[in-house]
Amino acid sequence: METSKQGIELIKQFEGCKLQAYKAVPSEQYYTIGYGHYGSDVKAWDKITQQKADELLQQDLKKFEDAVNNYNSIYGWNQNEFDALVSFTFNCGKGNLNKLIDNGSRDRNTIKSKWLQYNKSNGVVLNGLTRRREAELALFNKSCSSEKVIEYSEVNNMHEGSYKVTASALNIRYGAGTNFDIADKASNNEILYIYDWTQVGDQIWGKINDNRYVCVKQCNKMYVVPYVASVVKEYSLKKDGNTRISEHFKVSEFACHDQSDLIKIDTKLVVILESIREYFKKPVYINSGYRSPNYNKKIGGAPKSYHMAGKAADIHIQGVTPHEIARCAEELGVLGIGEYPSFTHVDTREKKAFWYSSKQIHRDTFK
Repeated sequence: METSKQGIELIKQFEGCKLQAYKAVPSEQYYTIGYGHYGSDVKAWDKITQQKADELLQQDLKKFEDAVNNYNSIYGWNQNEFDALVSFTFNCGKGNLNKLIDNGSRDRNTIKSKWLQYNKSNGVVLNGLTRRREAELALFNKSCSSEKVIEYSEVNNMHEGSYKVTASALNIRYGAGTNFDIADKASNNEILYIYDWTQVGDQIWGKINDNRYVCVKQCNKMYVVPYVASVVKEYSLKKDGNTRISEHFKVSEFACHDQSDLIKIDTKLVVILESIREYFKKPVYINSGYRSPNYNKKIGGAPKSYHMAGKAADIHIQGVTPHEIARCAEELGVLGIGEYPSFTHVDTREKKAFWYSSKQIHRDTFK
């Protein structure tokens, strides 16, 4: 997650902006400039523009966003909660964030009850810190009216079966809801068998045994994805072209552009495309699916392209950028993702490979 405009404005309000370097306390080692940007890169004589101050703020926010995101798999922050915590961490530091939430062991009510205690400097209560904590807590408590409300029909569309955990860790609780105690944790890539589904507010919870549940979805964020073994099936464009292989895709959509009759399709790829479609609630269009070896060579495709094995698709969604699709695919646990100017490549490889543009520029993440 990233800080919204609302969260940034809150931070700006309390940090204030100074375009000339200064020392808030004479004993400080380095100078400060802009919205509290502090470090060895700031010199005593430095002056910056407002634009530069905004750029430095965005740069500084990243490390605090990362700190709050580290706990997202436990809490599933909504945007207001996330913004409030980033402001808190920006002001108080990552150590105090860990202390506030007790490294992820506290529930929301306990976090809120402790929030206003962080209003002191050297043991002295400061009015400015009190006002900031109160503003942050008010934002943390504010409901997200813009959040998508999950319809109950979505619960009915969930199917019993095996699911892979995509979160870095996922709490297993004694009931459906964050108010229940934590029984255990599921690790990243662990396979869970989920056989029943329950809606709690904007969350969907999955039942994994008689009294154990995991949060599988909040708003559009998925913490588990359907687990399907990679199985490539062969079809005939002439005979099977109109055959529907899933709810929203048919064989002909994966056909090679040279109109050769053979079409190879990985069942796992179809699940990925359905999951992306479900995430955006919009049709997914396949630019390029299966490629025959001759056609792949003709267009200059990679000699060992996953397209030739039926394990890749280049896709686009109207009104959605390729980067947004890449971020979604990463969130869904896809390991082969390429972002291009007009489409996104996804494939079913088993080892991570993220890249940008036809130059294959490596990316660690699309988030």
